[in-house]
Amino acid sequence: MMSEDEAMAILGEHLSPENPFLERIQRGLGVDESALTLIREAMDALDAAWKGRAEIPKAAALPFVDLQWQLEQWAQVESEQQPRLRQLAVEIYGRIDRMFLNGAPAMTYDTAIAMVHTHLTESESLSEALHYRKPIPTSSMDELSQALETLSVHWRDRVAVPRVTVYYMLDARGLIAGHAGWYPQQKAELERRAAEISEQVKQCLK
Repeated sequence: MMSEDEAMAILGEHLSPENPFLERIQRGLGVDESALTLIREAMDALDAAWKGRAEIPKAAALPFVDLQWQLEQWAQVESEQQPRLRQLAVEIYGRIDRMFLNGAPAMTYDTAIAMVHTHLTESESLSEALHYRKPIPTSSMDELSQALETLSVHWRDRVAVPRVTVYYMLDARGLIAGHAGWYPQQKAELERRAAEISEQVKQCLK
């Protein structure tokens, strides 16, 4: 099996928006199956390397920011490729889940702090509001933005970052933009903020 560094290099290259693999999908030209095989092998290598680890290299997580959201958007376009793209989206979702969650410690220092804050304050979460179509808490988007700004500063000189925390950051854009349709009057603003949040997540992982 390939090394962690080799896997990171392969994923950084093939999951770049400028790489032919994603470019072909975006243009409706189908999936390069040989490149996908290499991507699978690299993800399997990271899955094995990360078992039991609370922290992972932040550079390894960067290629996965917005990937689920992008694949979902492309899979919604009606074409001959649509069934295959839906299969690919489901497969990649599952592989990301395994990579970032399988074998991860159940509770770390970072998640403990987050849990204490979540359960001992009266604030509603943004995720809960979106999933259950509740009114979006007024300050939630600003608080999320401030939290990501704080992380980008504290993580600037770090090579490794909390694995599970990063997992939930990867599809922040998909979470917000994907539910924006349920809020017609706020839709454009939610999509704009989702794009901004995505850029903040990327800054955290650079």
